[in-house]
Amino acid sequence: MKLNKIITGLVILTSLVSCKDEKPKSEPKFFTVTLNVTAKNDDGFQVFYKEVNDDSKPFEEANAINVVFKGSDKPQDLVFNLPADVIPTDFRVDVGNNKDTKEVIVNNFKMTYNNKNFEAKGAAFFNYFTPDVNFAKFDVAGSKILPIVGSNGYYDPMVFSNDLLESEIVKLTK
Repeated sequence: MKLNKIITGLVILTSLVSCKDEKPKSEPKFFTVTLNVTAKNDDGFQVFYKEVNDDSKPFEEANAINVVFKGSDKPQDLVFNLPADVIPTDFRVDVGNNKDTKEVIVNNFKMTYNNKNFEAKGAAFFNYFTPDVNFAKFDVAGSKILPIVGSNGYYDPMVFSNDLLESEIVKLTK
């Protein structure tokens, strides 16, 4: 009889513990930028992001992802994985640091978030980005970014996202 009471007590205790109100844990969401390029020289690209749209604040090194790659005549994906649950508002893409790079062909730009995608293929990329005119220019017809070495030898080709890309980010993350 005492054994039955113990077993009954354990069953009741187990059912109470297993029925406690648990809130489901949300899975982290990741924002990914993939830039498919053809670049003949070994190099490294860097994507900076902001989480607040504020032109008065500079892009910060703490919010940058680097990808180093081997040069090739073939297109290759450069994948930039932002930290969990980060939703960017703006991007800056530093298009390498190898002064021997004369051109970078942009084949595709893709953003992925929560199983949704946005793509800008080929020259459509140039609708969403603006070059730093001191260090890069666009050949839209050839789908190319053309780095410029400054007169003082300074080399920092970069492109900045514009309002059109920001609106696509909003659509993607809603």
